[in-house]
Amino acid sequence: MNTKNITYSAVFSAIFILLSVIAISTGIAYTLFLDVIVPIYICIVFFKLDRKQALFMSITSLTIVFFVLGNVIAAVWMAQGMIIGFICTLFISKDSSIFDDLLLSSVLATFIIIFVDIYFSTLTGYSLIKDSEEILQTVIMAVSTYNPNIILPEYYSSLVIYLSIATIPVGTVIAVYLGAMFLGNKLRILDKNTKRKFNIINQFNKYGAFLCCSKQAYRFSIVYVAIVEFIKAYNIEITMDYLRVVIMSVEVIFFYFIIKDSLSFVMKYIIIRNKSKAVYKLSLIFSVFSLLTNFRITFLLLVAFSWIINKKIGLRQRQIKILESV
Repeated sequence: MNTKNITYSAVFSAIFILLSVIAISTGIAYTLFLDVIVPIYICIVFFKLDRKQALFMSITSLTIVFFVLGNVIAAVWMAQGMIIGFICTLFISKDSSIFDDLLLSSVLATFIIIFVDIYFSTLTGYSLIKDSEEILQTVIMAVSTYNPNIILPEYYSSLVIYLSIATIPVGTVIAVYLGAMFLGNKLRILDKNTKRKFNIINQFNKYGAFLCCSKQAYRFSIVYVAIVEFIKAYNIEITMDYLRVVIMSVEVIFFYFIIKDSLSFVMKYIIIRNKSKAVYKLSLIFSVFSLLTNFRITFLLLVAFSWIINKKIGLRQRQIKILESV
């Protein structure tokens, strides 16, 4: 085994244990440390070391921190952060699109976060699902205050709950993904693929409009949503709580990326055809309003128009080629 890598591994482990002891024992930036700093740190370790050494360092450090502090709750959340960091590293280093990375990392992170929430909530004293139900009640009260005759349909109630759940893994992944790349660039440890992605994000004003999912990820997302909607339409009951919450939360994540891509292509086509900012803004406002008032039909129309546009002028492939050349 490379002596230099062993030394790096020991140093990384020592720094991690020190930071963990300070953050957990003092309570300084406790949540920030466990939810964001831990996964970013793990990403940096995986950037610098090979996977076996990085994995060994992570497990060893977690074990030492657990036995030193004896804090089971912190150990559970720390393990969650480490796994999310590992997931993000896998996708960051791949020769793939940034949106594919964020989409798939968020989906996998959802499995981990909901598993911890359902099976360890009694231990941790926090439940993401209960918080989401409280958010739904707040939304219902806000709607009823505006107009007491308005009743929020069950479909929208479900969307609110699972949207509030899905924001946690998506937000965490985005923070870790960006934080790891910027810190990795400062430390000059990014590989070729990661460096290209960093350059795209670093020049977001120039390349941000070209970000989109690959055709394969987009199609997979649509198939997944279609299957889940079929399950809902025929009232097929999913009795296992964990599986039900994961399936529905992942659907919301897929909804977001499908809508983002579809709406982006439709709006760009409107600009290409009309060359009018006024028409573009009105179309965007109308699309957002339609999504809020008649989600299903608007969603289907956006997907259909996006498919026609890409068949006609191939916007997706053009954008992907531009980003590949960075």
